Amino acid sequence: MKTRTALLLAASLFSATALAQTQPAPGRHGAAAMAEAMSAAREAHLTKLHDDLKLTANQEAAWTAFKTAMTPPPRTAQTPVDPSTLTAPQRADRMVERAKTMLAHAQAHADAVKAFYAVLTAEQKKIFDTDTLHAGGRGHGMMGQGQGPLRQMLKKG
Repeated sequence: MKTRTALLLAASLFSATALAQTQPAPGRHGAAAMAEAMSAAREAHLTKLHDDLKLTANQEAAWTAFKTAMTPPPRTAQTPVDPSTLTAPQRADRMVERAKTMLAHAQAHADAVKAFYAVLTAEQKKIFDTDTLHAGGRGHGMMGQGQGPLRQMLKKG
């Protein structure tokens, strides 16, 4: 138990030091830099997926529609609202509206995946299933699957 605590403390200190030394790209900070990085990662993943699938000319139109649907809509500028100025029912209504918007995007995503999947061959479906297993979203990818460096250190200790 002491080993795990020591490893956790060391990893936390290492992470804090590394984070403090990381410099954002010139002129890009916070949310803008994160959005840029996520967009680049999404584009790289889609490019790899396209290459791995080895699509035929007849499948390219479906690919284009799929890729377009996978591109998130641009964020609209919203005037920030101080939650303390809203009543509890107003805050609840805002939460429901955000959830409806997220659900609509999720449904559009699912529809696009199903439409594209329908034009793939059996072999391409296997590739698509594998290549998209850990893509996108919170709790997915290496950290969400227990593959992160901190989790690896804790498993060893």
